[in-house]
Amino acid sequence: MAPDARHVPAAAAGAPVTAGAPVTPAVARPTASAALRAAGRDAWATAVNHPMVRAIAAGTLPHPTFRGYFEQNIRYLEDYARAIALTVARAPDRPALDVLSRFLRQIVATEIPANLTFLLRLGGAADAGQAEVSRQRVHFIVVTGS
Repeated sequence: MAPDARHVPAAAAGAPVTAGAPVTPAVARPTASAALRAAGRDAWATAVNHPMVRAIAAGTLPHPTFRGYFEQNIRYLEDYARAIALTVARAPDRPALDVLSRFLRQIVATEIPANLTFLLRLGGAADAGQAEVSRQRVHFIVVTGS
């Protein structure tokens, strides 16, 4: 029997149903993704209603502001990769090494180049500075290893 078969009414599972016999409705259990969606509902609403996100959606965010976001994001991603590398160094076992190193590779080989490509399309400079708060936050992680 498939793991979900116990939650499917007999008629839907292909079992014979006696005429006139009541059919028990399926018992719906929330999926893991539904539970996570519910738990993150408020954070999601806050994120999608952020003034910058709304301005991007409306097409009203000034071009220099949008470009500045990508300039900052590249510096952040570079320092974030360094912080992940420190985490890899502290991985407790081989499976953790595998997951963390693949995550690091994704950022270095995919995220940073994609952001650089888009930044150049926006007319930005790959060596532009990053916002001080972002630099300080990631620098703390890299320096302390925590």
